[in-house]
Amino acid sequence: MRIDVVFGLALLAASLANAAHAEVKMSGTFVADAACPATQAIKNGKNPGNVSTDAGQSYQLLAGNKDAPTHYLILVPGADPERRWVKVTCGHLSGSNA
Repeated sequence: MRIDVVFGLALLAASLANAAHAEVKMSGTFVADAACPATQAIKNGKNPGNVSTDAGQSYQLLAGNKDAPTHYLILVPGADPERRWVKVTCGHLSGSNA
């Protein structure tokens, strides 16, 4: 029984450590080159309000999903929630600083 508890705690610690690396803080501006889905989550693609970026629109850049990101976390004013993920191929960065 004691080994099961220790093993469970080790798994919990490992999962929390992985969650801590889910975002790599960035700053600057993301400029959308196209209308792309701006999702609440990367994995399941949940998109409350069916929010998309607008081509030519600038958005505050908050983070990347990893060191070499496939998605950027941006702030979409008026969306609920405002923090949304977009694919890096949807636009380009301006004045960014990882």
